[in-house]
Amino acid sequence: MSTVELRRLTKRYDGEPVVRAIDLVFGDGELLVVVGPSGCGKTTVMRMVAGLESITDGDVLVDGVSVVGVHPRDRDLAMVFQAATLYPHLSVGENLGFPLKLAGVRRAEVTRRVNETAMMIGVHELLSRRPSQLSGGERQRIAMGRALIRRPQLLLMDEPMSNLDGKLRTELRGVIGHLQHRLRVTTMYVTHDQVEAMALGDRIAIMGRGRIVQCGRPERLYHRPVDAFVGSFIGSPPMNLMLGRLDASGRPPFVRIGSSTLPLSPSVGPLLRPHDGSDVIVGIRAQALHFTNSTGLDIDVNDVDQSSGRCVIGATVRAGAVVVDEHGVRIERRAAPVVLDLDGDDRLDLELWKRSTLTADPEDIHLFDPTTGRSLLADEPRQDTNETT
Repeated sequence: MSTVELRRLTKRYDGEPVVRAIDLVFGDGELLVVVGPSGCGKTTVMRMVAGLESITDGDVLVDGVSVVGVHPRDRDLAMVFQAATLYPHLSVGENLGFPLKLAGVRRAEVTRRVNETAMMIGVHELLSRRPSQLSGGERQRIAMGRALIRRPQLLLMDEPMSNLDGKLRTELRGVIGHLQHRLRVTTMYVTHDQVEAMALGDRIAIMGRGRIVQCGRPERLYHRPVDAFVGSFIGSPPMNLMLGRLDASGRPPFVRIGSSTLPLSPSVGPLLRPHDGSDVIVGIRAQALHFTNSTGLDIDVNDVDQSSGRCVIGATVRAGAVVVDEHGVRIERRAAPVVLDLDGDDRLDLELWKRSTLTADPEDIHLFDPTTGRSLLADEPRQDTNETT
């Protein structure tokens, strides 16, 4: 397998930057997911790595050697696209073995590797069928098998599950995870789906407006987002965001949200003192909120949904609503929506439809700058490209 390094990788169209000086390293055998909203530049990055798109500035190195100017067929990589591109006149077995046949591999070796690959991806019983006889999920499995059968240095996957329904997506995630664990092919996986990213990635690089906003292990992005965009993009349901005002002079410090107050961890007091008395964006994940009979965050419950085996509660808090995307932060003069995600066996009664109070562990409360969206508690660089632990 190989290590891939992107150095200040940049792409402009008619002078307008769509990829902006990206630095990123794919470790040997790592599955790195590049995730972000549509139009953020993630597929353009993949196409530059593949050699399908010219590079305006920067470099792509494989095992320390630049591949800029090297033809795509000579980069020893394989790609899997959104739509499974199989040869309709060939059987499944012939589709799987086609790259080996093209490379002049002996027939007996082709047969052996086709059978081995088919067993790995769970399509051995389909080898004699034609693509028209297969489901979408089966066709995509075969497309992955064909990409992997010749053991490329680098595997590029461009939203390979975007055309599948929810059940097939879950099934195929398991196949990809199994193959990656077994083969350890260095893989770049592009998606707009943060659930896929969290489920598959050894590391995740989050893109916004052509830049890497944060890169790290899934649990780090979830618990320590560098800004409100990452905090709201990663996690399901999205992080609750509301406007508050910081009081960092007390012990412990606290944040006021409307007429409510929530205590913060005493350990963050020194970091917050420069922002004492300032407006802040308060971020709390849906799983971190709990009902309490004491003081806390006052909410008005609007909806209770127990259809998924869990209890998802929709509410509002009487504070400014915060809207965040890759372009920035916007504060709106309306009640902020709040979502709670509780265990399905939590007992609920009609009292919840009245005004209720929530609490959260101080360690689970995030604070962001209302102008830049930047975390006030972050202790890491914005582009953590080389984090592996």
